[in-house]
Amino acid sequence: MTSPPHSTKLLDALVLAEMAADCFVAAQHFGVPSEAEEGAELAIRALDNMPKELAARVADHVACTRNAASELATTLADLSVRWNADLHYRCEAMRMALDAICCEIRPPTPPQRARKPDTPTLASVAKQASKADGTIVAVVGKGEQQQRNEVDEWIAKHADKTQRH
Repeated sequence: MTSPPHSTKLLDALVLAEMAADCFVAAQHFGVPSEAEEGAELAIRALDNMPKELAARVADHVACTRNAASELATTLADLSVRWNADLHYRCEAMRMALDAICCEIRPPTPPQRARKPDTPTLASVAKQASKADGTIVAVVGKGEQQQRNEVDEWIAKHADKTQRH
C-alpha cells in the first residue's frame, strides 16, 4: 500500500531534511561543528522517517547521505574537533544531498496563471492628464476598427474614379 502524496510521515521527513540542510548551512557560515552535528542527527532522523516507497525511489541519495551523516556525527562527537576545510566540504555535500532528497519529497507547486495587464481607468487617465497640462479630451463612441472601416468606405465612395488603381 502506498502512502498518500502528502502524508504526515512524508511531511515530517521533509521538515526534518530541510532543518538538517539549514543546520549545515549555518555550520558552514559560522564554522560551528556543533551545528553540523545537529544537522547530521536531523538528517539521520529524516532518512529513518522516510516512507519506504520514497526511500526506494531515492535509494542512492539516501544510502550516501545516511553513511555521510553517520560518519560526520561520529567525527563531531569528539568535542576537540575544530572547524576545518574538510568539515566545510562535508557539510556542503550533505546539504546538496538533502536538497536533492527534498526536491523528490516536496509536493509540486501548481503553475501560476499569467496576469492580464491592467487597463487604465478613466479616473487614472484624467489624473495623468491633469498633471501633464490639465487638458482632458475624451473620445466616446465606436471602436477603432469600426471607425477605420467607415473612413475607408467614405474614401472609396467619394474618391475620384480616375485615381483608383
